[in-house]
Amino acid sequence: MKKRIPLLLALIAIVIYSSCHKEQNNPTPQPVKLQGITITDTLTAYIGNVLQMDLKVDPVSFDTSKFLWQSSDTSIVSVSKTGKITVKNEGTSKIWVTDSAKTKTATCLVTVKDSLSIGLLAYYPFNNNLNDFSPYKNNGKANDISSTTDRFGNANSAFYFNGSSSYIVVKDNQALRLSNTSITLSTWVKLDQYNYSYGVNLLTKHYSGIENGWAWGITGYGFSTLGIVTYGTGGGSAAARGTQVISLNQWHLVTNVYDLSKHQLSIYVDGTLDTITNNMPVPNMNIDADLYIGRDNPGVSSDGYLVRGAMDEVRIYHRALSAYEIHKLFISKKY
Repeated sequence: MKKRIPLLLALIAIVIYSSCHKEQNNPTPQPVKLQGITITDTLTAYIGNVLQMDLKVDPVSFDTSKFLWQSSDTSIVSVSKTGKITVKNEGTSKIWVTDSAKTKTATCLVTVKDSLSIGLLAYYPFNNNLNDFSPYKNNGKANDISSTTDRFGNANSAFYFNGSSSYIVVKDNQALRLSNTSITLSTWVKLDQYNYSYGVNLLTKHYSGIENGWAWGITGYGFSTLGIVTYGTGGGSAAARGTQVISLNQWHLVTNVYDLSKHQLSIYVDGTLDTITNNMPVPNMNIDADLYIGRDNPGVSSDGYLVRGAMDEVRIYHRALSAYEIHKLFISKKY
């Protein structure tokens, strides 16, 4: 038994030595230390955008799952736990992110704009004046129109056209010829009656003849279908036709969108797609006629196609609005 004791002690010593030596060769891993966090300093976004913030960390292997994200004004921009922002209203909001230990922080100032202000060639809110609130200042000149209430009941916030002598004229410029570009035409309209001829012209900029400009209107009793939206490039102003009837004595949003790349004209009524017409040509770029709102060009041989009713929020864009943007125009109480 005594002979075995030294052997046993030797074995114990070997085990202890091996254990200590192993610990020295394989030390316990130390936590990765965060050196820095970066996100974009400034960002411009548009109402309705949902965007993922571009987060970078040093070292790249650092665990970001427990980072804290915050917005200084959640009514303008909200942010998720993973850095995805939802853009809600115009204004500015500061987004910041920090690690759970709050040792490093990065911030981004988000400026929110309304995409409906982008690409405007002309915008007439009709708030008791004919000023164009686009950058182009295509101000109108009135003939025998009167202020009336808008669709919300606000006084002096729309214009009434009497169906016999009322219209607005805007002097020609190259941009309003709408040639070789995508376009959007949009307005709120409340008709008192349908025209007893072919219809009424909401907006028109053309001369007599074929392919002589462009015209946009609503059909009357002289047309094959009553009360639908039409559009054409002059001499064929009903080349594109809707199917949804614009009922009388009610406000309706009518919108036409032309996609240049597809040569496609889409008609929307009350924010919803009505019809699509393919192979639609662009207007003739050489037509220098003035733009008329609420009637046909007086120099064209017709009965005038004058609107009897109210119009509001006339917009002309040199881009194709998205279906989302058109729906936003329809539901918004701002416009």
